[in-house]
Amino acid sequence: MKAQDDRPDKRIYYITENGQDALDKWLKQPQTDIEQVKSKAMLRLFFGGMNDLEAVLTELKYKKALHEQKLADYRTVSVEVIDEAEQRTPNGSYHRVFWDATRDFGEQYEMMVVQWLEDTIRQLTQLQEKETQTHE
Repeated sequence: MKAQDDRPDKRIYYITENGQDALDKWLKQPQTDIEQVKSKAMLRLFFGGMNDLEAVLTELKYKKALHEQKLADYRTVSVEVIDEAEQRTPNGSYHRVFWDATRDFGEQYEMMVVQWLEDTIRQLTQLQEKETQTHE
């Protein structure tokens, strides 16, 4: 454990020789397929028409807030972690390019999700307004 003044103590992990060998072998295998994304949120939305529209909107707004927080973390905390790792890792500036690219993917993904949630919330709000007008 590494004591920290402004954060909880940090647990430091090290890779074993066997673990390093397995990692090296895995990294040398080409990735030739597209990963399938599975999302409970998408499944819930797909069947959202079977739920109360207000409940769906409430859930989407909550998810939007969570993704906005995650986006903020990518823009601040993740950068700080990479800064620290660069300083303590041999040839850290070389590795940083890979770490930054990974962090950037996370940031862009969260930006896309927030935008998609805003669009979906807007569309469902318009649907809700139409439903309200037809029932008046």
